[in-house]
Amino acid sequence: MEGFPFLLSYFLILLSIAIARREGLGNEKELLFASLRTTVQLVLLGFFLKYLLKLESLLEILLVIFGMSVIASFIAYERLRYRNVLMSGLISINVATFTVIVPLLLVGLLGPRPHELIPFGGLIVGNSLNSITLSLDRFIGEVRG
Repeated sequence: MEGFPFLLSYFLILLSIAIARREGLGNEKELLFASLRTTVQLVLLGFFLKYLLKLESLLEILLVIFGMSVIASFIAYERLRYRNVLMSGLISINVATFTVIVPLLLVGLLGPRPHELIPFGGLIVGNSLNSITLSLDRFIGEVRG
């Protein structure tokens, strides 16, 4: 019974492929390969998270969060393609992230445990990335007219 949700999810994918075929969309192969790629990515992510959640050093955990912010700044650069976004995005995301995390650590609301800090840091990094890309896109659009 353990693999039942997994099988059910692939049943739903096969159902969507059948509907796509019936409607003549022509994307059945893409749906199948995308679902297989997603499965592989999720399995690899599970192994990676299993490793990350075993970290014990606060410095290692904070370095993981810093790594997430570096990746987020590259994503912001890719979305906007504006030359100064990479460095300013990195600085902005790190300032926002660590301005929230450090005080919460100091007062004890967050413990120095990876299962607390990594998801919380990911939420802050993700929201910072979203805010930066939306605001800069709007700003650049307004300046260019």
